[in-house]
Amino acid sequence: MLTAKGLISSRTRQGIRVKDEEEWTILDSDVLKWSLEGTPTLSVINEYLQMRIAIEPEAAALAARFGTEEKVAAIELALNSMEEAVKAGDLEAELQAEIDFHAGILYASENRFYIHMRDITRTALKAGVRSTNLIKGGTSDLIEDHGKVLNAIKARNPSQAQKYMFELIDEARTYIEQKLAAQK
Repeated sequence: MLTAKGLISSRTRQGIRVKDEEEWTILDSDVLKWSLEGTPTLSVINEYLQMRIAIEPEAAALAARFGTEEKVAAIELALNSMEEAVKAGDLEAELQAEIDFHAGILYASENRFYIHMRDITRTALKAGVRSTNLIKGGTSDLIEDHGKVLNAIKARNPSQAQKYMFELIDEARTYIEQKLAAQK
C-alpha cells in the first residue's frame, strides 16, 4: 500500500527506501491525512490554500449555475450549523460545519472532478481552518463571509459566488503568508 501511494520503493538487494516527498501521491486522502496529522507546517497549509483558490471559486460559480435545490439547501444547512456552533462556542462543531459547507459546494458544482476533491478538502480543511483561525484570532466574520457565498449561489449569480469564494480563501491565504513572512 505504501508503495502504491508513492511513499516507499522496495527493490531486491537494495531494501526499502522512503521516497522524496515530491514523489508522494499527495492527493491521496490517506497520504494527505498522514501529512497533516499533528501540526502541519504553515508552508504546507499555504500550498493547500493556493490549490483551493484555484478550485473552489470555480466550484462556487458552478454551484450557482447547476446546483440542485437539494444540494444548495445542504450548503445552507451547513452554514446554519456553523452559526449555531459559533454562538455555542463549540469549535469542533464549527469546524465540521465549515467542512460540510465547502464540501457541499463541491457537490453542488455537479462536476465529477470537483466532487472527487471532497475527501481532500475535508482532510485538509481540518488542519487549515484551525491554523488560520488561530493566526487570525477568531471567527468573528465567519458567518457573514460564508453567507455571501451562499447568497450568491442561491441567487444563481456565478460571478458573485466565484468572487466571494475567492475573497474567503484569499483572506486565509493572506494571514498564512503574513505569518510565514514574519517567521523569516
